[in-house]
Amino acid sequence: MRPVVHLRSSAGLYGADRMVLALSRHLPAAGQPSRLVSIGNHHLGHSPLHEEACRRNQEAILLPSHGRLDASAVASLRGLLRSQQAGCIHAHDPKSVVYAWLATRGLDCRCVATTHGWVETGAALRLYNRIERALLKRYDAVAVVARQQVDRLIAAGVQHTRIHAIANGIELPEPASRLQRAEARRHYGCEPQDTVFAAIGRLALEKNFALLLKAMARIGTGAPIRLLVAGDGPEYSALAYLANALGLESQVTLLGHVDDCAPLYAAMDVLALPSLSEGMPLVVLEAMAAGKPVLASAVGDVPALLAHAPGSKVLPLDEAAWAQAMQAAIGTRVDDAAARAYVRDRHSAQVMAARYAELYRQLWRNDGVARAA
Repeated sequence: MRPVVHLRSSAGLYGADRMVLALSRHLPAAGQPSRLVSIGNHHLGHSPLHEEACRRNQEAILLPSHGRLDASAVASLRGLLRSQQAGCIHAHDPKSVVYAWLATRGLDCRCVATTHGWVETGAALRLYNRIERALLKRYDAVAVVARQQVDRLIAAGVQHTRIHAIANGIELPEPASRLQRAEARRHYGCEPQDTVFAAIGRLALEKNFALLLKAMARIGTGAPIRLLVAGDGPEYSALAYLANALGLESQVTLLGHVDDCAPLYAAMDVLALPSLSEGMPLVVLEAMAAGKPVLASAVGDVPALLAHAPGSKVLPLDEAAWAQAMQAAIGTRVDDAAARAYVRDRHSAQVMAARYAELYRQLWRNDGVARAA
């Protein structure tokens, strides 16, 4: 069987990157050979996704790129697709959608994309998203991770028959022991009586982590609450300043980039995600798989996920509502077995890989169906 090449331009190891790593790893067990190609990030000077794939001993290729649109990188990608005899290229972000489409002109290679969610907090991002949606109508198949993405794709001209809903999947964690939990909490400087909230993600405006700090300030600095924030990004300095301005410097810890979040899931009591925009966030699936309750805003497929997590709540984007929910969680310890079972049965990396493998096979079976132009 001809391999599928996964293509992603990565600025860090975030949810979509972890999804791509898991998918590429588990596709061979589903009968589908897979290759992972990372487009070099000319701003960072390195590729976190490629480095992590190599660390995991996954087959990975780094595609050097110098600028937003590098013709030599497109030519190299085209040569790679030929040498690998790829039957399909699967793009995972706007830049990859452009590169994949250009590189496959005239090749017998299907084009598939997954829309992980559109962040539109700036003019440049809105432009990239419009370009991506304009090209996706030329793709053979587009996978969505959240149902509300379908209407936007149809409005952009993507045929409904080319849109496929495939839920994200995760590597299922081993349950943390009591000893591991105690050690993790000591590592992060948490006291036994503390209720530990965690926020995980890129520190950018769309994650809206500032709302958590403002909600904590409403509760008061004397409450036994800790907030651990894992991630890096443009809002790091602003969040640090806000924590100090609100007198929360002893309760809020900005951890920066965290390579392994397993100790963080062991230490936390509640995951907090007040995002302005999401698709199907892996952090919610990971928290559910760990049996941890989630407080989250009603974005993307988050409400649908949390309908299977009795200990979790969907909240409006309102400081008072978040303060009330966080205060109500103080002193509680929830092990949400129903949420853990739901993720195991419906959102494992193996289930996700099997669904994508079937999509690729469906495209190859439909040789008589009109290809995207």
